[in-house]
Amino acid sequence: MFRQIIALAVCVSVSIRMIVVADLEVFGFAASDVLRDAKSENIALRDQRLALEYNIAAFGGDPNEITVFGQSAGATCTSLQIVAFGGQQGAVFQKAIIDSAQAADFSPDLPTNSTASVALALNCSGDSGAELACLRTVPLENLLAASIAQGKIVNPLLGTGAFRPIIDGDFVPNIPSKLIQEGSFVKTLSPKTQAHVPAAISVIMSWMEDDGSEFVSPSVNSSAAVTAYVSSITNTTGSTLDQLLGLYPVEEFEAQVTEDNTQTAQFYRVTRIYRDVRLACPALNLTHGVSLQSTKPTYLFTLNSTRLQPVWNAENRSYFQIGHSSDVPYIFNEVILGGDNSKPAFQLSAEVSSSFSEFATSGNPSTSKFNWPIAWRKQDADGPTIFVIGGPYGSGAVTLGPSGGAAAGQGLPIDTRSIKIFENSTLASQRSLALAREKLVQRCAFIDSLSS
Repeated sequence: MFRQIIALAVCVSVSIRMIVVADLEVFGFAASDVLRDAKSENIALRDQRLALEYNIAAFGGDPNEITVFGQSAGATCTSLQIVAFGGQQGAVFQKAIIDSAQAADFSPDLPTNSTASVALALNCSGDSGAELACLRTVPLENLLAASIAQGKIVNPLLGTGAFRPIIDGDFVPNIPSKLIQEGSFVKTLSPKTQAHVPAAISVIMSWMEDDGSEFVSPSVNSSAAVTAYVSSITNTTGSTLDQLLGLYPVEEFEAQVTEDNTQTAQFYRVTRIYRDVRLACPALNLTHGVSLQSTKPTYLFTLNSTRLQPVWNAENRSYFQIGHSSDVPYIFNEVILGGDNSKPAFQLSAEVSSSFSEFATSGNPSTSKFNWPIAWRKQDADGPTIFVIGGPYGSGAVTLGPSGGAAAGQGLPIDTRSIKIFENSTLASQRSLALAREKLVQRCAFIDSLSS
């Protein structure tokens, strides 16, 4: 993608106090009373904002044509820049690509507790001020090692997640979903009055078809384990939890169980819940909220193809399927060692990469082969229109009505890769029915109500 953009735009990489080997770490998301009082929590996000406020013209760019792009943890940060300061300090970019992660996971005590645990491990425990002063004297490599060790305690599966954004009452004044619902996100400053006017930002957001498979332990593969796990990530119990689980009948996921992996339908059920709670539903919520107050279009896409399956097969992780990071080879149009480097794979990669380039330069991701639909045209009257990329049904738009989509989809297996279930339909119909079967509108309405 960058090879295509380089002649059209200026690409600037921003350091955000993130350590690649350890994801979000203590350097960017330490939390304590002293840091909060000094407005120094979420320092990684503040660094990003400062970089965006820097005179981009010094790099040869146009400060009125800035596109920010983030994938995974970078996407989380990008979405938080949209709600920065509750929108009260204006927008410092015009377009955003938020790819496969949103600002949906807030554990209020986690960054604070993790900071205290790292301090204890480094013999820096004490009151908040003394603790911080001591940590500032610790060699970087020791601080990093303690931070990584804490990540492995918090999340043994991935070894990350001990430090993440926190609601600090300043940069992130509230839960992002509430800020979006209130219209408290970045607005454009009127050059004449300096008053805030409706947001003139355009946004692309996405999720992978099996985006949750990498984040849930394979051991979560029974009804009891699924119930406990979903309760932990949604903070729900009792009848509310039962109602949420009831929206995802295990029978709908049996088609995803294949002969070459050992996972159960319960595993795919819980990974879909994770995907919707942490990725898909927040994307629908954010793009809808922005569309209500923006003069610019928003776009949604779901990726139904991966070039990483051979890699995951070799690593005995075939159950990842179209999992997290499946988007990266397509976006950067790159060769993947041990991956799918076939001609069709590169053809799809070229279109995805070109779409991102087009969006950065013109604000419209459509190409000669990809006609991207606007996600929300009649904001409250209709459901979203989602651009499905790749898969056996081809790429194209699917509009989900207010009730969630085509009634004809009822009773069909949920697996969107089993083309046999639609053998008498056109590809467009197959694609529409498959996405309708995921009941995104219905499920997300309930999931969004949990944070209301």
